[in-house]
Amino acid sequence: MSFPSRLFPVGSRIVKNGCLGMVAAKGSCQMCTEIGKHVPPPSVGVVKRNWTHRFTQEGIFEPSESAEFIIAHALGEKSLINVNHARRLTKEQIETIRRLCKERLTGKPIQYVIGEWDFHGIKVDLKPPVLIPRPETEHLVDLAITDIQDHRSELFRCLEIGCGSGAISLALLRAFPQVHMTAIDLSPTACDLTKHNAAKCGVIQQMDVHCLDLTEETVNNALFSKSQYELIISNPPYVCTQEIAELRTEIRDFEDHKALDGGPDGLRVIKFVLAAANNALCEDGSLWLEVGDEHAKLIPDFVKEMDLQYIGTHEDFTKTPRFCHLRKSSTKKS
Repeated sequence: MSFPSRLFPVGSRIVKNGCLGMVAAKGSCQMCTEIGKHVPPPSVGVVKRNWTHRFTQEGIFEPSESAEFIIAHALGEKSLINVNHARRLTKEQIETIRRLCKERLTGKPIQYVIGEWDFHGIKVDLKPPVLIPRPETEHLVDLAITDIQDHRSELFRCLEIGCGSGAISLALLRAFPQVHMTAIDLSPTACDLTKHNAAKCGVIQQMDVHCLDLTEETVNNALFSKSQYELIISNPPYVCTQEIAELRTEIRDFEDHKALDGGPDGLRVIKFVLAAANNALCEDGSLWLEVGDEHAKLIPDFVKEMDLQYIGTHEDFTKTPRFCHLRKSSTKKS
């Protein structure tokens, strides 16, 4: 691959493996090899600029952010906000950045590349294909936290359906040390990762994790027997099957489709969650549910024959109806 000469201006400081994406990702650069011993190592700013350019050329989603997260990770920082961009990188840091950036060039999500992500103030470890926690789901946690603050008892029992990495459960446990969480997921990999993250956060004793697929048959499982939980929270699969192929490559090709695909209308698992909550919530208990763009308006009809009362819907940061709140009625519906 040839590169325009403007990428190597006269006087630019390029070192062996320091061009970081301009040439090094394809092999050793002769220019770098010849002058590498005579100039200082590259700075944070130069490396970020070069990798951002390479990611942009290759069509990588969010090229600047990808470069920044990788460099910050190599430096042991959360971000580059407080990092001097004139700071020189060590040889080891350069090699780490180069290796991780080559992974990003395959389309692998940045969260999998660096192996961790911040969610609601907690750093959770991540591994493919476990679903990556999204920023909007932090608002779901905020809503649940407010609900718990208003209704909490000495021992508050919560259930998360579809725990993935365990991010939601861990955020609730961080906010309320007295909470006991039960978490389920159909993926053994996800359940293992939830246990790992719980142990890492020091809350494994407050969690029970079960590998279970929520289906029409399993909604009657002992985990969902009558009046066990004061709160149930779920971010279930809600993407319509036919829309999976239209997702961005890094989502479609790397994340578990079982954690995304909600059936032809995106509602298959949502309906099971509602049925499980109808069984498992105690009187006046809450269900907090994240749903697809067109789903919130349908929820009230689904619970007409249940003992669940539809309280309302909250919007995400794009003003899309996203988070549904339901409460277990104290009186049976006729």
